[in-house]
Amino acid sequence: NQGNKQQLWTGGWYAWRTINQATSWTQAASLLTGDGSVSAIAAHPLDGNRVLIGMSDGYIHAQTAALSTTSATAWPATRPSNNYISWITWDPNNLNVAYATVSGFGVTNLFKSVNGGATWTPSVGSGATALPQIPALSVVVHPTDSLQVFVGTDLGVFTSVDGGASWYLENTGFANVPVEALKFNESAPYQLYAFTHGRGAWRVALNSATPGSPQPPTNFRITGMSG
Repeated sequence: NQGNKQQLWTGGWYAWRTINQATSWTQAASLLTGDGSVSAIAAHPLDGNRVLIGMSDGYIHAQTAALSTTSATAWPATRPSNNYISWITWDPNNLNVAYATVSGFGVTNLFKSVNGGATWTPSVGSGATALPQIPALSVVVHPTDSLQVFVGTDLGVFTSVDGGASWYLENTGFANVPVEALKFNESAPYQLYAFTHGRGAWRVALNSATPGSPQPPTNFRITGMSG
């Protein structure tokens, strides 16, 4: 949990929690829904009780009292996809908004929730500003601008400046390569880090976009790479 480094989560068929940085662990859920295993976990940085768990068969569990659940607790679940949930992230500025990526070809590969994970709707855009139907591997929201969302895919990074309604490919030097993780540093000035499969780690400095801007941020430029 970014908001509390003592709190960590892991899982397989069950969910496990530690509140003392892995000194001890507690089973925090009964058998999770579906036939898959845990593939993504996100705890909200503002409230450690709000935890989302994605599964390899497309289920997403949501819990609002995660720090007090036990091995007997059944977590509510919904199934926005039949495919692998590759990443889940919360909007750090909103307790109810979250995004989940799906790794698969020819499927809806990004979902958004505005009610804390109770329900999910596609957030892939349409037409010329749609996400391509390729595996989406990671997603992150700007720390201070909820309209800026970034998705790592098999073909690089796509960015939205309208909360996921439309998408633009970063094409100013970043490689067309799988982006398996995206991460912001924890304090301003913010930089976005992209960790790729086969082309090292990249970073870019970002500012807040103008709310409602129809264009991608003009300062989205990759400035460095390390192998």
